[in-house]
Amino acid sequence: MSNLRNLAPWALFSIGCAIADWRVAAPSALAVCVANAIARRQAGETADEMAVAGMVFFGAVTILSGADPTSPVRDYLPALTAAAIGAAMLVSVVRGQPFTLPFARRSTPPAIWDDPRFVQANAIISMVWAISVLATAAALALLHATAPHAVTAALAVQVAGFVVPMRFTKIYRGQLRARFAAA
Repeated sequence: MSNLRNLAPWALFSIGCAIADWRVAAPSALAVCVANAIARRQAGETADEMAVAGMVFFGAVTILSGADPTSPVRDYLPALTAAAIGAAMLVSVVRGQPFTLPFARRSTPPAIWDDPRFVQANAIISMVWAISVLATAAALALLHATAPHAVTAALAVQVAGFVVPMRFTKIYRGQLRARFAAA
């Protein structure tokens, strides 16, 4: 299953929280996770870390938002969402199935997919992503605790949390390709 499909509930949740309410966004994102799980099972695929993290996170947030719509947890959802995504990324590396593998396979020949160096390179890239997203989560939590109305700063933190690993990925892949071509 496409990693982009796995990211859909996270995007839906973020947008839903921004334009509606977490009590609508969480069950909607959970419904997308369930639909993805059904499609994955019908295709004979197993769940990955992002899918499992989505089911657990959105299930818990759905329950909490229904039980206590005014919970202070609501204010920390951007940080908690980033923490859940970062944790899933980290688990993918620990399990030896870096979440970047499906993306990398789209731009590399199948002959090197089983090469340990290919998996190792993706583990490094996935780890950088995980660290960046987890740092973003920590920064967002700290920012909310100290300056809860600093929307511009929160947006800058979130953008940086994705731009930094994207840039690293591009540079690192270029270096790897150059080494591979020279060998």
